[in-house]
Amino acid sequence: MWMLIKEAVAIVAGLVLIFYLPIQTRRIIGGWVPANFTGDAADYPAFWAKKAIGFMCLAIGIGVVFLALIPAADGARESIADLAIAAIWLVIAGVTYWCRRQITGPLA
Repeated sequence: MWMLIKEAVAIVAGLVLIFYLPIQTRRIIGGWVPANFTGDAADYPAFWAKKAIGFMCLAIGIGVVFLALIPAADGARESIADLAIAAIWLVIAGVTYWCRRQITGPLA
């Protein structure tokens, strides 16, 4: 039962991120800066793009780990769940890359 809840949380949280990242990107492109950002407002897009690189690497790492866990799964249900989680996190990495390119431009 615990594994079902954990897998469901991982899948739902991943799907939320897939939709949240483009919304956040549009807000940043529109000039939004969080109130707790201590730097200049013009520096925030570069700051976010730098953080996006780390998040993208983290998402790739999580996706690859779940792909590596597929052969160690006990049954078909676990294998499918691991594959779904891996695919979602690799899509998150792709969405993060796309969002970063939207903010920094194609050559940055």
